[in-house]
Amino acid sequence: MSDRLVRCPMCGQRFNITGISGGARLRCSACHAVLAVPRTHRFSSVSPTQGRHIQGIQIGAAVLISLVAGYLFSLLFHGSPDQPSVVEPAVEVRLPEEIPPLVDLPREPEGALYLDREYQLTQKKIQLREEFGVDRIRFRDDHRPFLVAVERSERYPVDRVVQEYAERLIGLYRFFRDDFAPTLALPEVDEVLPVIILGSRSSYDAYTRRVNDGEEHSPQIKGVYEFSRKRIVLYHNPIAPYEVILHEGVHQLVHFYTRHFSEAGSISTTQWFQEGLGTYFEGFRRTRDGRVLIDPGVNHGRLRAVKSGLEGPDPVYTPLAALTGMTIDGFWKWFREQRAVDEILATRKAQTFYGESWALVYFLRNGGEKYRHVFDAYFLLELSGKGGKESFEKVLRDHLQLGIEALEEDFIAYLETLK
Repeated sequence: MSDRLVRCPMCGQRFNITGISGGARLRCSACHAVLAVPRTHRFSSVSPTQGRHIQGIQIGAAVLISLVAGYLFSLLFHGSPDQPSVVEPAVEVRLPEEIPPLVDLPREPEGALYLDREYQLTQKKIQLREEFGVDRIRFRDDHRPFLVAVERSERYPVDRVVQEYAERLIGLYRFFRDDFAPTLALPEVDEVLPVIILGSRSSYDAYTRRVNDGEEHSPQIKGVYEFSRKRIVLYHNPIAPYEVILHEGVHQLVHFYTRHFSEAGSISTTQWFQEGLGTYFEGFRRTRDGRVLIDPGVNHGRLRAVKSGLEGPDPVYTPLAALTGMTIDGFWKWFREQRAVDEILATRKAQTFYGESWALVYFLRNGGEKYRHVFDAYFLLELSGKGGKESFEKVLRDHLQLGIEALEEDFIAYLETLK
């Protein structure tokens, strides 16, 4: 029987789990994360020349954790891919709380373990309490995959606010998966996704100064998805409470799927696609009974911005050839340079850019079946970390036999039909 070799999703350490049944709980000896082996899974084989030296793992033999005993017996494997060996057993492992029975796990790429959700939640809460203060945050962790953390404030009832944000996020998650998962074969999200809602703009500004070497975000920025920390940070705005959370929530979901589908965990760097999807999901509507539903129809604010950019004596419309070639870093470098010269004009150009990004995604999603095929094919390239102008133009040629200039004519004509 060939060895079954997997990696820790936290630190990348490789392990030999030959003979370990699905459902077992493991502890990584390198980073100490608690992991779970999928019940049904095909593990890829790694040759001795491909694999790095296989390090030890402490295996929860039967997850014998009890309130009386308070410890977990383990077996420790150590060796190389072709010669695993067993060393001293019975290493005591203390966990913060009892691990619940394993539930059925979603599909995962071959050669990976799952980071146990309860372990993730415990670690995230510890980190956030250390960062923001033990008594400052109210958590809601039962809307999988999100961990919602709301700053306590006298301005609002915190339990109601944390519930509302949790409901908006899970509504977005379900809508996103209903829209994309069947076509793109997206698995369920198996990570805890932190979302932090601060109590006021002043609290948000204090946070941005702390993490950005004293620099605040511009007033137009009401929240952000932090790619490096894999979390959303925004502030509660009673006047417009949902647009920002929906927009940034899409960034968080796309980042998760890109990290899991791309080589070496690379991420999408294409500004128009990231912001186009984010603005596409900003829309929502209220039903007569007060429920809030995701409604990615015509985003009238974004439509006005792009039409304004196309018209007038000083148009600031960005041609699609330049729009699709702009990276995230390139956009923000350009914006800072423009803002230093003329802040009002730079803001207008940025608003038009976001409007165009929304419009291109909306056009490809709603302009006809042939354009939807282009969108789906390009989305897969973005998830694999291979997006960009050249990739987008190749998809156009392969699916529509069109160049980007011809697509632009169809795109602008379509915009004129939208009200």
